[in-house]
Amino acid sequence: MRIETKRLILREYVESDWEAVHLYASIPGFSRFEEWGPNSVEDTKDFIARAMKNNRRAPRLQYELAVILQGDGRLIGGVAVRLKKAGGREAVMGFSINPDFQNQGYATEAAIALIDFGFNSLGIESINASCDSENHASKKVMEKAGMKQTAFIENDRLLRGESRSGYIFEIRKS
Repeated sequence: MRIETKRLILREYVESDWEAVHLYASIPGFSRFEEWGPNSVEDTKDFIARAMKNNRRAPRLQYELAVILQGDGRLIGGVAVRLKKAGGREAVMGFSINPDFQNQGYATEAAIALIDFGFNSLGIESINASCDSENHASKKVMEKAGMKQTAFIENDRLLRGESRSGYIFEIRKS
């Protein structure tokens, strides 16, 4: 599958993508708001293998997609939409962009394309996303993509031994 935007191509991962993903997934500060990372080579290769396997499952519940620049074909990040259950109308989404390509609107462009895909191709009615309360860039992307904050949950997760709070965002097809 392939989704094209003005500047991006969203496509399924291939095995050789691990190197480009590892360029950002191995950066110590990159995953500071996530339960994963920084990745070892093996972690990144395992992620790509899982994404490829999940993308082949039937029924398909997960769409893990590489974010590619239209102009030069460089992989600059990843996005995902995951149905909560087979045949369901609810999903969660996530996104990550290599720091070298952040603050250029790529995450927002990819998120909007993924939301459109979820609503118009998968029949999803509601898409949720969450972020750490300190992850201002992620919060801004969700807002720009048309998502509305539905909750602020204090101490909703334990991250590297520290209690963290987070935001929940949602967008509905209607």
